[in-house]
Amino acid sequence: MIASGWQGVLVDALKCTSAVEQLLKLQYELAEGGITDLTGCGAISGLLTAAATIATQSYAEVNRVQISFGVGIARWEAYRATIHEYTAHLPGVDVKKAKGMSDAEVEAFLDKPNGILTLENMEHADDLML
Repeated sequence: MIASGWQGVLVDALKCTSAVEQLLKLQYELAEGGITDLTGCGAISGLLTAAATIATQSYAEVNRVQISFGVGIARWEAYRATIHEYTAHLPGVDVKKAKGMSDAEVEAFLDKPNGILTLENMEHADDLML
């Protein structure tokens, strides 16, 4: 992209820590090429970053940040890929297991907590953004 001569602003909704890390490593190269990158601007990442910014202005010292997500799944059909991703962060499931789960298995898994997922320690780039 830099070699093409394109200049402008990139805005992404990345939420995976490793993807955001890759973009942050390129930030100076992008800037030198006339590209401003705004990474992690998705609803969750952007909202949490804004909330954390306000919170840090209210305290002299922040000792710990703990992020817990509560996700209600009302529209499985519309959010299959995201739900598969979230499933990988639930107790007893890892990325390999989640990738191997069929849609029917994920639906059955979602029925157990009545369609409400509680996510802890999820790789969500907020660890970098905050």
